[in-house]
Amino acid sequence: KKPKQKGEPQIMSLDTYKLDQINVQPKYMREAVRCTIHTILFNRLLGTAIPKDVNIKELNFSYAKVDDDNIHNQVENKINQITNSINKKKTLKISFYYVTSSFFSSKTKWEEWIIPIELTDPSNTEEEEELHRIEVSNTLRRIVMQIITIMTQKIDIPNITNTNLNCFPFEIETSNKPKGFFSNFFSAQSDLNL
Repeated sequence: KKPKQKGEPQIMSLDTYKLDQINVQPKYMREAVRCTIHTILFNRLLGTAIPKDVNIKELNFSYAKVDDDNIHNQVENKINQITNSINKKKTLKISFYYVTSSFFSSKTKWEEWIIPIELTDPSNTEEEEELHRIEVSNTLRRIVMQIITIMTQKIDIPNITNTNLNCFPFEIETSNKPKGFFSNFFSAQSDLNL
């Protein structure tokens, strides 16, 4: 393989990772989605980051996130967007890209994370509620380990050209999949909201 010359544009293929589906009741959805997004971002943002521990008391689960107001606001906006949807099946996609500039600047995606979510019905009893909390907590543990495993094995990332926290810009997109008669029509369409 010919080594890349200095100043030569870097060409990378797009790697896509689909995480395990999160089956969650509406009352825990915000925390489950928040944990998943922040885990990806914490492990992918390679600049100087200040870590912050987050404890989800209801689920007896903790994770680390980047302590940055801009990132927090971007994540919260997408969480609001997805939780305001009435659809039971939802998908989040986090895309990382790099910007190349020649005559025109262009964004090239090099990594995508797909997070499928399905809302479940609320529990009817305390026993069901406790079982659901345990199930969501176990799902989050499994997903966090899945993310960490993928990221520790991936060695092919774009060149880092700055030391900013967000050295790889990212986008978070949402897709809400309707259930019922029109689901086949909508699943064939590109319904990702920017």
